[in-house]
Amino acid sequence: MERRSFIKVLAISGLGLLVLPSRFIPSAYSKKEKTKIVIIRNPKIRNPDNVIEQLEVNRTLYEALRTLSGSGSGEELLQVLFTPKDIIGIKVNTYLGEADNATKPEVAYSLAEFLIKIGIKDNNIIIWDRAADELEQAGYKINNQKTDIRCLATNTKRVARLSEPMTGYDDKAIKIMTTQTRLSNIPSKLCSAMVNMPSLKTFKFKEFLGVSGAIFNMFSAIDINDENAKILYENDCNPSAAEIYNMPAIKKKTTLIICDAIYPLYNGGPSDDPRYHWNYNGIIAGIDPVAVDIVSQEIIQKYRDKVLPDRPKLRSDYLEICASKKYSLGEINLKEIEVIEKEI
Repeated sequence: MERRSFIKVLAISGLGLLVLPSRFIPSAYSKKEKTKIVIIRNPKIRNPDNVIEQLEVNRTLYEALRTLSGSGSGEELLQVLFTPKDIIGIKVNTYLGEADNATKPEVAYSLAEFLIKIGIKDNNIIIWDRAADELEQAGYKINNQKTDIRCLATNTKRVARLSEPMTGYDDKAIKIMTTQTRLSNIPSKLCSAMVNMPSLKTFKFKEFLGVSGAIFNMFSAIDINDENAKILYENDCNPSAAEIYNMPAIKKKTTLIICDAIYPLYNGGPSDDPRYHWNYNGIIAGIDPVAVDIVSQEIIQKYRDKVLPDRPKLRSDYLEICASKKYSLGEINLKEIEVIEKEI
């Protein structure tokens, strides 16, 4: 079932098909324009004690939404993408519960508050990831009550043998290549709309290093187990990354990407390595996951060129598959992407 009765399919250059409400199409999504990606940096996000300032996060995120909308209002963009009846899932990344390497709670709750301001009920906002223990270790507080912003997980713990279902997985098996998996009940059953909110980091493949961002953030939305892991990760996640993001409950429901680029990991990954972070103090916003990821890779590459000049260039071959005509998940050609970068 479509999540809105008043939607239309808008063809966007370089993006394929995107579901947007018909009542308003901001200039940012004009068919004549390039895919737009916004980067907002704010050196005040961290105070002299290296603590994240919530008010500065709010300012930075709002400026990203406002700039992406092209209309002068961050609220207007959110009103285009979501309705007061939506139950909105904010898919963060808290891999292994490593706080420095995770989506910062300050960014997730800032977006939640903006959604409340446009009329979304607080209990209809769900901040989520795969495991409750990882969320808690990364600074989130689990809330499955009928009041306030919810924070949920698919399972109680990362380690399967120690875990129990929290929301659990959908009973319906989904074929991915030559194996099967199941989708978390949060995107499958609980949410009518989603925001993809990864943290910016690199990912060590078998033979090279690439970016882990919006596309890879949805790997933790599915059941990866002893039976399917080898196939899902083979060939450096080609084409499994595209297959996963192409699931209707992910592709159709996810209409906004907010990437936490406050403290990116520029080498190794996806697990943390304290030696390889830097204070970029940024937020990246777009509606195209592939464009967000390829621009994010360029950000990391420019920094690596300064501090690790002798290392091989980053490669994220799975993004080529995602951008192919078969999947049409987004634009990978930087010449077709308009990058708007500001410092506030």
